[in-house]
Amino acid sequence: MAPADIQAIRSHTFTLYLTAKGGSLEQAQKVLNLGCGLLHAGGLAVIVENTGKAHTSHDWLALAAAKNETAIYHAFVTLVGGDNRYYSSGMHNLGLRDAIVTGNLTAEDAARLLETFLLYMLIEKPALSDGHTFSETQDSQYYRLNGVPCSTYPGGHRFFNPFGMWQLERTHRNNSTHTYLN
Repeated sequence: MAPADIQAIRSHTFTLYLTAKGGSLEQAQKVLNLGCGLLHAGGLAVIVENTGKAHTSHDWLALAAAKNETAIYHAFVTLVGGDNRYYSSGMHNLGLRDAIVTGNLTAEDAARLLETFLLYMLIEKPALSDGHTFSETQDSQYYRLNGVPCSTYPGGHRFFNPFGMWQLERTHRNNSTHTYLN
C-alpha cells in the first residue's frame, strides 16, 4: 500500500465487518461486490480477515470488476513461507484445498509453483487424487500430490482450511496421472 493509503487507514475512525458465507467462487464474487458497496460509501480499504490479505480501495474495485477466477484468487488467497516451507492461505474462501510445498526452493520459485497450481485447480477444475503428479511444464520438476488435513493453522483458527491441503512433494516422472501446463 502507498504511504498515503496507510496514513488514511491509521487515522480512520471506525471499522465495519462484513461476515458472509464463503466456500465457492459465486459466494466470493458476492463478497467482492458487497465490499465495493462499502468502499463506495466511503470505505478506505478491505482486509480479508480469514487470510490477513489487505487491499486498497482501488485494487479491490478492480478485482471485483474483473469477474474472473484469477481476480477472485488474488482477492482472497495469500502465499506464506520461509525456512523451506511455503503454503497458501485462503482457498477455503473458494471451497478448495490450499497447497503446501517444502524443500530447497527460493521464495520466488515456491510462489510461482503454488500460484500456478492453485490457479490451474481453480480455473480448470481437474479431478485430482492422491498420487497424481503436477508440473508447470512438461520438462520442469514433477510434484506428487497428497491430500492432507490443514496443518498450517489449528482447527477453529480463522485461517484454518476445513477442505485440507494438497501437499506437493518432489518426485520423478512416473506412470501415474500427470498434469502440466502448456
